[in-house]
Amino acid sequence: MAPAGDIGSLHHLLLSRHGGLLHLTPTLDSFRRIREEEAGRLLRSVAYSCAAGHGGSAVVDIGERVCRAMNDTVVRSAVGGRCARRDEFLRELHRAVVLTSGFNLALSELTRNPRAMRRAQAEVREAFRGQQRLTEADTARLRYLPLVVKETLRLHVPVPFLLPRECREACRVMGYDVPRGTKVLVSAWAIARDAAYWDDTEVFRPQRFEGTGGVYFRGTDFEFIPFGAGRRMCPGMALGLVNMELALAGLLYHFDWTLSDGDGKVLDMSEAFGITVKRKSKLVLRATPRAPCS
Repeated sequence: MAPAGDIGSLHHLLLSRHGGLLHLTPTLDSFRRIREEEAGRLLRSVAYSCAAGHGGSAVVDIGERVCRAMNDTVVRSAVGGRCARRDEFLRELHRAVVLTSGFNLALSELTRNPRAMRRAQAEVREAFRGQQRLTEADTARLRYLPLVVKETLRLHVPVPFLLPRECREACRVMGYDVPRGTKVLVSAWAIARDAAYWDDTEVFRPQRFEGTGGVYFRGTDFEFIPFGAGRRMCPGMALGLVNMELALAGLLYHFDWTLSDGDGKVLDMSEAFGITVKRKSKLVLRATPRAPCS
């Protein structure tokens, strides 16, 4: 049942006009300029904070800023302008964090894995050397960053349980009798950590996807289905991925990221479980500029 009031109506509009269509490449491409503009706005907001901060760096709630950028991207694409009731809409968007949780968790994992962070930053800084503005076409040149995204989706499946399914006929699964008509919940989280398919299942290791023969998340490799499979696959997958890769590439290219003061040496990776997975605490990091942005 949809939420009551204007926010519920806006949700319905976004899902029907935007989420339901943006798995189609031509439709997705038609909103590219908006996504690139909002990504640039995000980068400039961090740069302004750094310029005003002590020593040229600043502690920023990067998770909140990404959420705002995603909000503006989705609303501009769906209804043609920024959300007049942004704060209220952001509270709703935080409850449906599929678009932003992946980014926050990817940057979290990179921050707590310096070797992976160095490799990702080296790639984007070599690929975009001398550029002040990145486009989605630029991200197509990257090879390691997509592996970071894949590994993030494996370790932190956006939706732990896929949509319920119904058994059409009686069958036996792993020694259990499943009667016809049984409602079945599939744990994408457990599949992504199954030791029969993955080595070191709890370790963040993007390079595991190098030379895997194309293990992907579009529903054809059933050991890796963070967005589900078939006709009930997540319709917002394409939108979430392009937003995530563009924002992540830009933030890694233009800034260095370290733990904020007072956080000690360990980043809290606790997750708040619900319909979707997100960080339990805010993602607050120190940003230090490394390349100018326009």
